[in-house]
Amino acid sequence: MIQTNFAIFPNPTKKLVNLRLEIKDGEEIIFELHDIVGKKIMGKRLSSGLLHGVDINSVQHGIYLYRLIKNEEVLQSGKLIIE
Repeated sequence: MIQTNFAIFPNPTKKLVNLRLEIKDGEEIIFELHDIVGKKIMGKRLSSGLLHGVDINSVQHGIYLYRLIKNEEVLQSGKLIIE
């Protein structure tokens, strides 16, 4: 799992979701968004930094599942509501 200072906000959200996650230089983490039946809706590579914004403006309203993946291992997962 990810360090304890991980946060995803706002949730629910409308156009942009922020991830507070420390990623060191040379590391790469992938943010994936899946619909409730498991179909991948989008993916974004996150590189070094502490705060990462993901534009979800083109995603339809609903309940989604997110995953953070590093080296094909799921580090964190949860629910994201898009209004």
